[in-house]
Amino acid sequence: MAVATNPLDIIFLLDKTGSINPSEFDAMKAFIQAVKSDTRLSIGGDDVRIGVITWGHAAEPFIRDRVMLNPLLDRMDLLDAVDSIIYGAQGGLSSPLGAALVRVTDAFEGDFGARTYSSHIVIVLVDGVSSDDLSLPAGRTRDANIVGYAIGVHGGTIPAGLEETLQSLSDNGDFDVRRSTFTGLATTTIASDIVTSILQRSKLYMPHVTHATTVRHNTVPFMYVVWECELLTLMDGDVEFTAGTRQGSTATFFCEYGYELSSTSIRICSFAVRGWTGSQPTCNRESHRHRNTSLQSNTPTPTHPRPPTGKVHTVCYQ
Repeated sequence: MAVATNPLDIIFLLDKTGSINPSEFDAMKAFIQAVKSDTRLSIGGDDVRIGVITWGHAAEPFIRDRVMLNPLLDRMDLLDAVDSIIYGAQGGLSSPLGAALVRVTDAFEGDFGARTYSSHIVIVLVDGVSSDDLSLPAGRTRDANIVGYAIGVHGGTIPAGLEETLQSLSDNGDFDVRRSTFTGLATTTIASDIVTSILQRSKLYMPHVTHATTVRHNTVPFMYVVWECELLTLMDGDVEFTAGTRQGSTATFFCEYGYELSSTSIRICSFAVRGWTGSQPTCNRESHRHRNTSLQSNTPTPTHPRPPTGKVHTVCYQ
């Protein structure tokens, strides 16, 4: 079963209000390209999916450009998709960021391509004060287990109201807030730092995870997972499983008549060791003396049920 090593959905919320000029808009797109170019993120398939939503003045059609969380988009596809988003200020100078956050939360819960078992990340780029209330929309992102990042961008001097916006996002939605000039978005380490933080907060490197759901405990994201071990086989013998290849399952090994096990007969699928405990036994031919002894044994012949398929149960770890 193909599984994701980094099950992660990232949506960038890109400001297209009238306060953003063409060069500043290009700088924000360059930042997106810097994040998606980080080789620690495996882009595409069932690993990391990246989407973009632009937002503008409430009086205008709200979302004009978007890049869906598409599993078929690799790095080069995303490069082309982000480049295709053209500048075009939507409406006046007011910035209804609260309404934009509502749209992002709806996107994660709707048909935007997000997965129920992945970590959900929103990265907001904003250059000023929000023209609507942020407390409820930011709180909704927190309640939906969306990990938020907010970057306050400016031309060199932080404008009035930007700090207030960032503080509201931090207080109400547990957003990780940063600050940068527009030119610094692509020339500093802010993109790399955010990727590092995402990997740490979301606990993403989890090979063989078949299902996961991010939840919060004291504002720290944890992931509830099911660990899937590889299917064990035994030449000249068979294997019985108590719970298939899922975490906690016990595998018991039996050899055919005339063979004996080389080592332990039991292994357990363990998340702690990221696989089966112990070593793989083999079946070796018995000597004639052993074979005569086995004929006198009253041990019943074991049955060999095959592991179930297509069933997933959730367990918790910390």
